[in-house]
Amino acid sequence: MSTDTMKAVVFHGPGKVTVEDRPIPKIKDDGDIIVKVDKTALCGSELHVFRGHQPSGTGFVMGHEFTGHVHEVGSSVKSVKVGDRVVSPFTTSCGECFYCQHGFSSRCTKSLLLGSTVLDGAQAQFVRVPTADGTVMKAPPKIKDEALVLMADIFPTGMFAAKNGFKHSTPEEIKESVVVLIGCGPVALCALCNITDYNPKHILAIDSVPSRLELAKSLGAEPWNFQTDREGLNQRVKELTDGRGADIVIEVVGLSPALRMGYELLRPWGVISSVGVHNGEIPWNGNEAYGKNLRVQMGRCPVRSIFAEALESLERHQDRLGFMADKIMPLSEAVEGYDMFDKMKVQKTCPQILPGLVWLRRLVTSLDRLLAPVRRRLSSSSSSSTSNISLSSALFLSRWPIRTDHLSPATFVIACPLPPASPSPHFLGHSYNMSAEDAQNSAGNANAIADQLDRLNVDGEAADVTPRTEQEYAESQLTLRAIVSSKEAGVIIGKAGKNVADLRDETGVRAGVSKVVQGVHDRVLSVTGSLSGISKAYGLVAKGLLDGAPSMGMGGVIRSDGTHPIRLLISHNQMGTIIGRQGLKIKQIQDASGVRMVAQKEMLPQSTERIVEVQGSPSGIEKAIWEIGKCLIDDHERGYGTVLYNPAVRVQPGAGPLTTNNGGAPAGLNSGRSYNRTGHGADFSDSPPSTFQRRSGSDAANRPPPPTHTEDGEKMQTQNISIPSDMVGCIIGRGGSKISEIRKTSGARISIAKAPHDDTGERMFTITGSASANEKALYLLYENLEAEKMRRSQAQD
Repeated sequence: MSTDTMKAVVFHGPGKVTVEDRPIPKIKDDGDIIVKVDKTALCGSELHVFRGHQPSGTGFVMGHEFTGHVHEVGSSVKSVKVGDRVVSPFTTSCGECFYCQHGFSSRCTKSLLLGSTVLDGAQAQFVRVPTADGTVMKAPPKIKDEALVLMADIFPTGMFAAKNGFKHSTPEEIKESVVVLIGCGPVALCALCNITDYNPKHILAIDSVPSRLELAKSLGAEPWNFQTDREGLNQRVKELTDGRGADIVIEVVGLSPALRMGYELLRPWGVISSVGVHNGEIPWNGNEAYGKNLRVQMGRCPVRSIFAEALESLERHQDRLGFMADKIMPLSEAVEGYDMFDKMKVQKTCPQILPGLVWLRRLVTSLDRLLAPVRRRLSSSSSSSTSNISLSSALFLSRWPIRTDHLSPATFVIACPLPPASPSPHFLGHSYNMSAEDAQNSAGNANAIADQLDRLNVDGEAADVTPRTEQEYAESQLTLRAIVSSKEAGVIIGKAGKNVADLRDETGVRAGVSKVVQGVHDRVLSVTGSLSGISKAYGLVAKGLLDGAPSMGMGGVIRSDGTHPIRLLISHNQMGTIIGRQGLKIKQIQDASGVRMVAQKEMLPQSTERIVEVQGSPSGIEKAIWEIGKCLIDDHERGYGTVLYNPAVRVQPGAGPLTTNNGGAPAGLNSGRSYNRTGHGADFSDSPPSTFQRRSGSDAANRPPPPTHTEDGEKMQTQNISIPSDMVGCIIGRGGSKISEIRKTSGARISIAKAPHDDTGERMFTITGSASANEKALYLLYENLEAEKMRRSQAQD
């Protein structure tokens, strides 16, 4: 290796990192420093980039958690000098802006994330750190390297949570306070260490995973499993506070149910300190907050602003947190490290080669996942009596080259403190010996136990969710619903229920179709069971619909190329997971399965569900359902509180009864595509769809099918948009003049529903033509719509 180059871990796209030679970074600005890296972490957030879940550029050095020694300094740097051992947060801070000056560095206006397209990271032998005076600090000599890495965000965030809980109380009040800690993951355990510094009267730690509660107990808290004894927890808090409620609640989870629990356990004028990352709604209303004089502190930890104080605290507590470090591997094996981290391929033993890669433990998120490594290990080695936890954070030691000739080739079992004398039979968050019989018993009950968990075990920004294996996905339980027409329901159910009974027997799922509602075309198919069973079931449903449609005279939308649409009902809150940023995820699903998917933009009437239409062959639909199910399992918390769609007759205010045609669909709508009532659709397929052939029991079935190509040979496609009823007239124009002009100019056929398609009062425009014709028609329609809106706005002024 040249003296001008270094080894670095470089990102080259989803699933691909390499260890390669890169130029050693140089000073670019007077405030820069170059750090020779001693240790650098592979953080859970980097897996989002590695897996492609977070779209990113390529060609940059990964890593934003590190420690090291200063190798070179810029001319204006004053806080450190060459040779100093330093530690850094995961982002840079300028130290000069309003937010940095006021202790709010988490909102620094010039902040940069290490390990991104804008700033190469620290999974390398050297790293450049801009605005060094505002970012790095000298590391206290008494803090071990393994503990220092916690300073990137985990430990300061825990300290921040504790500090916010107590800052409103006097020393006398603190001594009499009862504190409830919700969540016992890594950040929470760091918070617990800091809570004990305040010496409150009593600390209760709440979680649903016994191993985490054991660790919380060892750190000084009274453990409570909210899942198995919620009533006992409530009574215990009242007993300790003379019925008032907890004085301080510290929430380190990031889920609305956790915040709600904290609110319910809190006394009036109590304080909630929350560092969990919340995406859902705040679970109390204004009246509740007002009635309790609620005091809440939420948000991201300003890591750099509290660095000095956090380092002092870490020096006191580092030995208590020693269980978080496990394993060492060389930087040269970083590619393998990413693969292990991604797939959780953690070995029971490993060569003792130093320096290398250290795995930092992130306690995993449910008993089902905790026990999965036990099941895997038992299946691969029935004679083994020791199993090790899946791990989810790693540290690279980057000294290079690595000499191993002086080291023993012996292997070692990952060494961690043992639990108390009578450990929980469930798999602990740190390694210990478990008999194969106990492990098998625990594994056998894992799914049943996991089904009861609310997953109060996800930490804040430092948190990571342990990736599931394909087998774990296959065994995960969920319910997936779909809209079907009445005739489709008949095919699915079969004569005397034979088809649905066979479906249940073949796949092991519970399946059923909602009852008929007079005058309503839609029914709902519900399938509950394991993901493997559900995906297979929907593949069989698609096959059954293709095979059974002709004999039933079914009016559903089918294709002449052996494909059929399945119209899935998906919670509005979970749609982002399926679509992905810029449509990346939904495109990946289509590529993997060969289906075409359209995600509707509007929620169904009186529900919070939307439709995702999956059009493909039975085998393609089975693959797509598998991928969609994985998304829903990973993001199942967002599905809580979904208002389910219930097919019912809905009449527009002031309108007469709806007339129906061909099976109950409102006149003017396609009876086989009732999902169009939800409004605009977003087509994420790469190729345009062909037009559909519609089968029915009428003479219309004998008519020749509509053309599938234009005169120029381009494929025809159909798109739908919804427009408010009171705007339709301006688009049609007097005597149809405007719509005729749009048709003529664009070359597309445009039909307009005679009545609103649901209680939003919007009418459906169906556009059919080539891709370019449809695009031009859409442009002209929206241009007319915006012009009319502008005209009305000016008229009001």
